[in-house]
Amino acid sequence: MNQGLCINDSCGCVAPRETSGATLSGSLIGTLTLWRERARTRRYLREMPAYLLKDIGVDESQRQQEVEKPFWR
Repeated sequence: MNQGLCINDSCGCVAPRETSGATLSGSLIGTLTLWRERARTRRYLREMPAYLLKDIGVDESQRQQEVEKPFWR
């Protein structure tokens, strides 16, 4: 098990806590899922025709700004 920090809201102290492998793997899966979703939606946005962009209120510069972002941001 890994150690992390736990902040006790009632007293404001910082104390070590145990982090289970299951929590870490769940967090990793969640992050990978988010990255995959970002890549997919940015690909759709890149391929979207101008009339659909207009329908959703996105102009060409906004589209370009979004599709140029890496999937991890």
